[in-house]
Amino acid sequence: MKKSYKILLILGGCLCAGGIVVSTASFAALGFQPDQLTTEEQKMMKKTYQHVPDGITALEIKTKDQAVEIIPTEENNLTIQYNQLANGEVQPVFTEKETANGKTLKMEYYDNREWWKKIRLFQFYSDDTIRVYLPAAYRGRILVETINGPIKSDGLSLEDTLTLKTTNGSIHLQNTTAAGMEMQTTNGPIRIENCTASADVLASTTNAGITVSSLQAASLTGTTSNGAISVKSSDFTETCTLKNSSGGISLAQVAAQGTLSAATTNTAIRVSGITAADIVLNTTNAAVTGTVAGQESDYSIITNTTNASNHTPSRLNENASKNLTVQTTNGKIDIQFE
Repeated sequence: MKKSYKILLILGGCLCAGGIVVSTASFAALGFQPDQLTTEEQKMMKKTYQHVPDGITALEIKTKDQAVEIIPTEENNLTIQYNQLANGEVQPVFTEKETANGKTLKMEYYDNREWWKKIRLFQFYSDDTIRVYLPAAYRGRILVETINGPIKSDGLSLEDTLTLKTTNGSIHLQNTTAAGMEMQTTNGPIRIENCTASADVLASTTNAGITVSSLQAASLTGTTSNGAISVKSSDFTETCTLKNSSGGISLAQVAAQGTLSAATTNTAIRVSGITAADIVLNTTNAAVTGTVAGQESDYSIITNTTNASNHTPSRLNENASKNLTVQTTNGKIDIQFE
């Protein structure tokens, strides 16, 4: 063996040994105890918690690394189904607290063991979902917070607010009525279908899309980055505000009595049959195209682009009841009226 190869092998061995020493020290500093890793089966048990909803005006579910589903039921009791370790090492905590507006029922389910104790070699759990079965009599506030888990809700009828928050998980809300709605996640899509809110609807995510269809509300604020926003067949008594970065925006058959605004960068905005007192469409390096409901004479129009064609030139109209503002760069503007 050549001397140069021997030197390389010695250097490689020293680097490997050094890496092992550093890794071992790092794991030890984090409290890692490899002797407690186990291949023994860690059994899970299905558990059920029931509560009569009388007097309960708020329900809060707070957990992490678990999916949450809210499901309507014809039963009288509020029922929560979940899985827990059979040895009871990790259990949820249920509390009931009096407030000025009534009682708040809270479920907190956190696995706060050392990270290495959660490792179960060669074991996989297919379902770790918390399912909340909500009786029709319950009309109060709902708050759901989880981490790294999706949230799904269907068929609720509330007189108070609905708040759904997660990270690295999707949110899907459908067939629901509430006073106001807030959905917040990161790296997960938000989907809203056939819902009604007497107040505002807030939807916020990153690196994923927002899809809204058949929503009736006072207003909608949708914010994301690096994901598309789509809103269709929806009506707002006040405003619709959509903000995006590096993601397309599409609106179809959307009406707002106040301002309807859509803003993004480097991607197109497409509209079809939209209407509002003030329509504001802004992007860069992409086109703005589509149709607006009504006659051209209904609108006072301001449009501006550079290095591209403009098929909807500015036309100020002091007698118009509505305003249309479109701005882009390096992209064409083509808005027709129908």
